[in-house]
Amino acid sequence: MTDRKCQCCGVSFRARTADVKRGWAKFCSKSCKAKKQEKRTGQFRNYLGSGVDRVTYLHYAREYGGIPQFDGRGEYVGFTAVGFDNTEHQDHERS
Repeated sequence: MTDRKCQCCGVSFRARTADVKRGWAKFCSKSCKAKKQEKRTGQFRNYLGSGVDRVTYLHYAREYGGIPQFDGRGEYVGFTAVGFDNTEHQDHERS
């Protein structure tokens, strides 16, 4: 076992050495991991603002590999790719 410090709340906890070597054991609990991930991705906030049920939202997220976008009536209108920067491609098209 190895002593660790949670990257979210700062609490000290003990983790398996094998998990630390894998790059895991960064958080003291699943809730701390979820809080940190939400700050990074904003997925839950986007889901709440989408106006559709969870099953539909997750279906589109898995199907298209990004953050699905819906209009006010719950109709799918497209998606936002996660971690994709299109500026280089757009600059190339303009020239």
